[in-house]
Amino acid sequence: MLTSTVIDELSERRAHKRHPVTFAVRCRRLGPRRAGATQVVDVVDVSLGGMKITAPPWVDVGNVLEVELDGVGLRALVVALSGHGLAPGPASTTDERSAGYAHLAFGSLSDDAFRVVLEVLESRCLGV
Repeated sequence: MLTSTVIDELSERRAHKRHPVTFAVRCRRLGPRRAGATQVVDVVDVSLGGMKITAPPWVDVGNVLEVELDGVGLRALVVALSGHGLAPGPASTTDERSAGYAHLAFGSLSDDAFRVVLEVLESRCLGV
């Protein structure tokens, strides 16, 4: 029989441990369509593989964002949305949704970006 701890470990699909944080970053939507939307958002957790942010009203799964972290732009793919009030469909039809979260996966990190993420993990993580 599987214990709840084993089930939790098996269900964790991320390659890197997430760490809770509280700080703000500027994010900007990239891409040929709907590019340019920018907003300051709160970061909820971060890992070497990505981060969870408060979702801007214009963000949707599949968007590519640039997140500015300590002056370095990190490219990230929005892989999921979660939280209350999020409706499925294109962002243009969900501009009035209530705050939720966007789950981001980093693309390949440059040496500078990797260094910045490591510094954040070492200096800003709560309870570490």
